[in-house]
Amino acid sequence: MDLRGTLGVAYERSVDFAKESHIHDRHMLVCSRGSSAMNIVGTTKRYRADGRHLVWVPRHVPHADESLTPLYDTLAIYPSSALIRAAAAELQLHAAELEELRSRTVVVRCSAFFDELLERAARVR
Repeated sequence: MDLRGTLGVAYERSVDFAKESHIHDRHMLVCSRGSSAMNIVGTTKRYRADGRHLVWVPRHVPHADESLTPLYDTLAIYPSSALIRAAAAELQLHAAELEELRSRTVVVRCSAFFDELLERAARVR
């Protein structure tokens, strides 16, 4: 895990992985790579990350990670607060939309934009 700079990156690959409940100091966008799949387990709900879906987890939200496939292969990015503010301004997000990102775990459908962002992050690690 490298949280230096405006975009932190973590890459984990193992067999039959599970991580107990924990929190992060930064917001997290996590994806499973290849044919692997995982759940982000919140306090009341499970959120699936697979080849088609990413999961956004706000900072300080307790969650556990569980592999749904024998191979656990995930990439997570951790944008800094400054990067989130800059992206929100560029995308012209309203205050309510930005507040939702700061407070709610969301499953996001992969798109060409996210694929490119994650590919760049993978090269950095």
